[in-house]
Amino acid sequence: MILIMQTLIETQKADTQLFAKKLRNWIKRGFPELGDWAGMGLGATVSAVCNSDDFLDDPHKSLAR
Repeated sequence: MILIMQTLIETQKADTQLFAKKLRNWIKRGFPELGDWAGMGLGATVSAVCNSDDFLDDPHKSLAR
């Protein structure tokens, strides 16, 4: 939810590529300011989609598989 809000505040629209970039960054780093070291609670399905080769270029296409 935080990532969605950050994206909407930054762009004033639903920018799926920016959200995808933020999501992948969260998976790798979490929110360090909250003491995270990586994304916590990430499920297998979301992980598979986010780690697909074309996720950052075309998030919707990655979901269709």
